[in-house]
Amino acid sequence: MIFVQFQVSRSLERSHSPIATVAWMIIFGDGVHNFIDGLSIGAAFSESILTGISVSIAVLCEEFPHELVRKILISLFPTIKIRDN
Repeated sequence: MIFVQFQVSRSLERSHSPIATVAWMIIFGDGVHNFIDGLSIGAAFSESILTGISVSIAVLCEEFPHELVRKILISLFPTIKIRDN
């Protein structure tokens, strides 16, 4: 049996913080959400053009407020800092 030892660089150890973990969780969750939206739009277009357009408009109406609030919060609070307890 061969054992492989992995060494983590010190720069990775220093950059590990709760903020980075939360950021990765948000990015991953948003990516999965957008992927599922794309699958639903593709499935709707494979059914018919009218259904595809309807689902596309529904997804657009669902995403627009979400992205708008995100942009507003980022512009209002560009340097939010979270303290470690």
